[in-house]
Amino acid sequence: MALSFSRTRVALLVGVVAVAGAALALTLWLTGKPAVEPFHGTHQAGITTGPQKFAFVAAFDLTVTSSDGVRELLKAWTRASETLTQGKELGPDTGGAAPPADTGETLGYRASRLTLTFGVGPSVFDGRFGLASRKPAALNSLPTFRGDNLDPAWSDGDLVVQAAADDLQTAYHALHVLTRMAKGSAVLKWVQQGFQPGTEVTPGPGRNLEGFIDGTVNPNTKHEDDMAQVVWAQTPDWMKDGSYLVVRRIRMLAETWDRSSLGDQEKTIGRV
Repeated sequence: MALSFSRTRVALLVGVVAVAGAALALTLWLTGKPAVEPFHGTHQAGITTGPQKFAFVAAFDLTVTSSDGVRELLKAWTRASETLTQGKELGPDTGGAAPPADTGETLGYRASRLTLTFGVGPSVFDGRFGLASRKPAALNSLPTFRGDNLDPAWSDGDLVVQAAADDLQTAYHALHVLTRMAKGSAVLKWVQQGFQPGTEVTPGPGRNLEGFIDGTVNPNTKHEDDMAQVVWAQTPDWMKDGSYLVVRRIRMLAETWDRSSLGDQEKTIGRV
């Protein structure tokens, strides 16, 4: 389990998104979607953002030993994220023996509605950084559920980053850049790639790879009271307007599933 920061209380994600009016208008006319997702806001982008096609979720373990070290990493990620989400190059090559600031996979690409969402895991409050007293009561490691076969290598982490976009390479590039920037401060522990079914083929929730509709009980993001009750955290004060994130990795045994009757499949999923 990880929590995401409030935009208003933490300097992790602060910036102004600008985009050429003509390009924005053309993209809206062609797709009905904005070319660039706003970076500023009460809440982090990537939580209630309209579904993007591709995503990477990655966990990092901190290697710094002080809160100042954590702060500097988050500030560096902030500056990079402000640029990346606008579809801009991180910086020109200055020449010499130093590598360029940008890894180059998306030079000339559009922003593709890239969002970068950040959070911290329970282990950040374990005493290493003097934050034990500020740990939210609800932020704990998930218990082992019946049938789980949890691998420590794919579990937990100090920091979590979600990179999502309508273009696979754009999302990959953002995570690549942030991972490289973390050298000396944090190491990548695990990363999970995914995609969103049904974003253009059908309106509303799409079907998962088992043939069942996903997202049928998601709260309506337009209902502010519902969102405040089930999505946006109200306490502690520093986390107000942030949220909690739970990531579960599920192995799909397609061969076994394909031999099951429709009735058994419906019982397994719990709905038609």
